[in-house]
Formats: sequence, C-alpha cells, structure tokens
Amino acid sequence: MDIILNFYHATLELFDKLIETKNIWFPDKTRKQLWRGHRFEKYIVDLFAPSENEFTLVDWTSDIDFLEFNVIVERNLNPDLLIKHNKSNKIFAIECKFRSWITIENGREGVEWARKDQIDRYLKFGKDNSLQVFIALGIGDYPSFPRELYLIPIENALYPNLYLSAIKNFKRNEKEKIKFINGLIK
Repeated sequence: MDIILNFYHATLELFDKLIETKNIWFPDKTRKQLWRGHRFEKYIVDLFAPSENEFTLVDWTSDIDFLEFNVIVERNLNPDLLIKHNKSNKIFAIECKFRSWITIENGREGVEWARKDQIDRYLKFGKDNSLQVFIALGIGDYPSFPRELYLIPIENALYPNLYLSAIKNFKRNEKEKIKFINGLIK
C-alpha cells in the first residue's frame, strides 16, 4: 500500500511541476514581452562592460514575476538599471525599452516607447534621487542584437511617441561599448 501511495504522491508532484512550467513552454504575450525586455536589458548591461571596471552595476530592477498573482512591486516601477562610473562615482539610471516596430505619423517615422505616466515616473525618479535618467531604446527584430540603438536623456524623451528624426543625435553604434565622456554616457 505504501508503494502505491508513494507512486500516487510522486505522480501528483510531477503534474504540479508540469503545470508550473506551462508558462515557459507556452508563454502568453505579456510574458514574451517581459522576456524580450530582459534580453535587451542584458544586452545594455554588456555594453557597459562591467568586467573592464569603468562602470559598476549598482542595481538591476528585478521585474519579479508576480503576473499570475496580480501583485505590483513598487520598486519595479523605477528605471531598470543604476550604473556607477567608478572614477567619478557618478550614478545614473537607465530605462531599457526594446521595440520591434516603428510607427508612421504624418509621414514621419517614430516609435512609441512609453506611456505618459511612465515618463512622468522616470522624471520624478531622477529629480527625487538627483540622478540623470537615460532611455536605452533598441529597435529591431532581436533584443540581443538591435538594428538601431539610441541612448537618450529623459529630458529629450518627454513624449510617448518619439520621432526618429528628433532623436537622431542620440543614435549610437549598437555594437560599441558605452563610454563616459565629459560627464555623460555616450
């Protein structure tokens, strides 16, 4: 009888584990977007080349997955990364956004990068913490290899839809490591 009961419990445990992994095997749209965002964040972290000791990753917002519990973690509303330039001790925040499409409005190419409430929250975070906030905006098919990359000060990204012509000065080589030049990251 013990053998049958043990087998029964082991079978139930196996089914529980299979159900827990369903989101990995069959992710919904929200989870796919979250994973794409994480891949892009990792790509941006790698551009800071933490192993070369010019920058230190101070914080990386976890985006802890509480989707199925409908729980909001307030800290996850902050910009994704806090990076410190080691020589100057200057800390700045980076919000990473990856988009696989561009929009056309009035004949101008643009990208919808955030909602107005998010933009206001990033501005407030920068002001409250006396930090510069940058938007790392990637456009392309693959978050780990964006076709285009922009590093935009939040003050230049005040609208949910950014025209590419308005942010062209913030475009950078998507493969080049990020540097700290004259008090700014470039």
